[in-house]
Amino acid sequence: MGPQGGVPLVLLNRFRGTIDWWDPEFLDYLAADHDVILFDNVGVGYTDGEPRDSLDGFAEGAIEFIDALGLTQADLLGWSLGGIVAQRVAVRRPDLLRKLVVAGSGPAGWAPDAPAFSEKVLGIMAKPDADLEDMLYLFCPETERARAAGHEHFAHVSPRLAGGGPAVSEAAALGMLTAAATSSRPPSTRWSRNWRPSSSRSSTPTASTT
Repeated sequence: MGPQGGVPLVLLNRFRGTIDWWDPEFLDYLAADHDVILFDNVGVGYTDGEPRDSLDGFAEGAIEFIDALGLTQADLLGWSLGGIVAQRVAVRRPDLLRKLVVAGSGPAGWAPDAPAFSEKVLGIMAKPDADLEDMLYLFCPETERARAAGHEHFAHVSPRLAGGGPAVSEAAALGMLTAAATSSRPPSTRWSRNWRPSSSRSSTPTASTT
């Protein structure tokens, strides 16, 4: 979407997000001046394949997509998990990127003294049926203005979501959770993937010292 030619802007989506979760007003704003490209990574949403479960795996999926389009250079905007993945793309293929925008995200790896995900955040991320309040907690600061903006965003994307497009599968969500949680933990710990939702509130995955 947007004017063709020049260096396109490729968007990398958030945790548990598909292309249907991008706010149409935000896309219209970007597309006023950029050729904007949306995609779902391997095994997520509209894209077939085995879901990835590591940051490098998600980065490779993004690189494969950009290369398949025949692009020699692109700008990347990554939101949430997409921002972490975008940083890995920059490390793996610096020749491919002109500009990098990291939105509502964090470093693409463990940083000393950086806080790990809280138990509440991990619990919400692991829920197979996270609701609006859960999403607001994950993606919006706890202020009235931020929550109002969050409600507005969900109102914008609701018509597209109601269209019946594919959601993020449990396998893809688990891969995203594993990649995100592993990135926030020291090298001396490992992430356990041995969890399955047993009810509306699933058990929280744990890390164990190697």
